[in-house]
Amino acid sequence: ILIIAVMMFSMVSVNAASENLKLYLEPQIMNDNTGDLDVKVNMKNFDAAGHLTYGDIYHLAFSFTYDTNAFTINTCEDGSLDVAVDETNLIKTNDVIKTKVDADKGIVDFEFDVPKNSEDAIGSDGTLFKFTLKSRNVRGFWNSFDKYPIRFAYKSIKVNTYNYLVSKEYEVKNVIAYDCNVGAYNKAPTLQPKSVNKTVEFSA
Repeated sequence: ILIIAVMMFSMVSVNAASENLKLYLEPQIMNDNTGDLDVKVNMKNFDAAGHLTYGDIYHLAFSFTYDTNAFTINTCEDGSLDVAVDETNLIKTNDVIKTKVDADKGIVDFEFDVPKNSEDAIGSDGTLFKFTLKSRNVRGFWNSFDKYPIRFAYKSIKVNTYNYLVSKEYEVKNVIAYDCNVGAYNKAPTLQPKSVNKTVEFSA
């Protein structure tokens, strides 16, 4: 009986661990001419983490940091983060988000907030939005093996859901955030051969 109980507890623990809501940053391939590097902010495992129980996400907040020695970050005229949202993303409009960028410290604060029964609430896995880093030294970036971290700030993540079927609100605690590194290993630069304006004649 004891062995069976331990096995059942282990299975519950494993299942609970596998059902954590996950947030992670996914850098794309850097443009080797402009130095622009798009970064996706993705969410996964929301269905497995209990979407049917929790309902939809109406509030999501977090902060992340980037290396200001290696990158700048694209911002709007008011100093907020230049966020790329569209119909393919989980967040489809800028009207439901607030951002703040501290360019000196390399800290970005993000907040998504909609009414509890809003059609804009998040109810599935996918890409939340994208933002763009810009390398300060494009050629130096490609010629280096250095890796630059992008990190979620410690204890900055807050997720609130609402299940309208049972009129209940939840604060989701089981969230795992994955940091990542940006490095020149993503893609080799495009090299253009020099043109030589010379002709060669052959004779028998």
